[in-house]
Amino acid sequence: MAVEERRGTLHPAGPPVHTSLRGTAAITLDGIDERWGTTIEREGVSSARVERAIRRATAEGGMAGLDERWLAFLREHIQVAAFIAQDCARILDRAADRCSWGPVARNIALESSMQTRQAQAVVLYAIDLERVVGDMPLERARAQWRAAATWQPARRMLETLAVRDDWAEIVVAINLCFEPLVAQLMRFEWGSRIAHELGDPVTPVVAEATQIQQAWLRDWTGAIVRGAIADPTHGAHNHAELRRWIARWGAAAQEAARTAAAAAATLPGERTADEALKRVLADHRDIVESLELG
Repeated sequence: MAVEERRGTLHPAGPPVHTSLRGTAAITLDGIDERWGTTIEREGVSSARVERAIRRATAEGGMAGLDERWLAFLREHIQVAAFIAQDCARILDRAADRCSWGPVARNIALESSMQTRQAQAVVLYAIDLERVVGDMPLERARAQWRAAATWQPARRMLETLAVRDDWAEIVVAINLCFEPLVAQLMRFEWGSRIAHELGDPVTPVVAEATQIQQAWLRDWTGAIVRGAIADPTHGAHNHAELRRWIARWGAAAQEAARTAAAAAATLPGERTADEALKRVLADHRDIVESLELG
C-alpha cells in the first residue's frame, strides 16, 4: 500500500478492489492493534479459567444437580455452535483473501482464526461434558446444523454469504448482523446469562472465552463503516450501499435468531427464550443506529 500501516483507503493503489465501497480519503485504524493484543491476553486468561472450571466441576460434581431440561438443551444444541463458528471462519478466510488493504485483511484473518478456536473450544468442552450429560456425538450436531428446522435460516444465511465476492459486505454481514444476533444469542444469552441463572458453573466460563473478541471486531468494523460514510467524494454512495447490506443481512440474521430462539422454549422460566431474543434484537438496533445505518 502507498499509505502508512494503520491508515488506508478502501481502494489501495492498483487492482484488485473486490468491494463496491468507494473511497480515496484515508481511514484510520489507530489503536486497533493494541486492543487486539489485549484481546489475545484476555483469551489466554479465559482459556485457563475454562480448564480450571471444568476440573473443579468434574471433581466436585458441580454439573450433576442441574435441571435436566438444561442438560438436554446442552446435549442437543451446544455443539452446533462449533459448526457455526467453523462456517464463519471459512467465509472470513474468503473475505481476507479478497481484501487489498493489508491491516484490514489481517484483522479479518485474525477473526477467522478466533472463530476456529471457538469451534475447537466448544468441541473440547463437549467431550468433558459427556461425563455428566451422557453421549454427545459430534455427528449428531452436524446433522442438526444441516437439517434441523431450528438452524436452517442461520445455515442458509451463511451459505448465501459464502459465495459473495465483496469482502466489505461479508465483514458487515458477519460482524454487524450475524454476530450480534445469532452468535450473541447463543454465546451470551444462552451460554452465559441463562446458564448462570440455572446454576451451571462451567458453561458461562466457556461462553466468556468465546465472547471476548466482540469489542475488538466491532471497533475495527465500525471504523471502516464510519470512514466509508465520511469519505468526502463517495460518502453518499457508501452510505447507501452499507444501508442496503444492513437491510438484507440484518433481516436474514433476525429470521435466524427468531427461529433459533425456539430452541430455548423448553428451558425453565416462563419468558426465558422471549426475553433473550428481545435483548439481542434491541442490541442490534443500537449497533445499527450508532453507525447511522438504520
